[in-house]
Parts: sequence; C-alpha cells; structure tokens
Amino acid sequence: KRIALLRGIQPAAEVVVEYHRPEQ
Repeated sequence: KRIALLRGIQPAAEVVVEYHRPEQ
C-alpha cells in the first residue's frame, strides 16, 4: 500500500515544485 501512497505524493510534489519555480 506504500506504492499507492507514493503515487499520491509524487504528483503533489511535482505541483509544489512547479509552484515554487519562478515564472519569468
């Protein structure tokens, strides 16, 4: 069940990276 947990975290982590990435 950890795989399902990681699959839930991975996309969220990518969104956080995109959010912190400055758009210029």
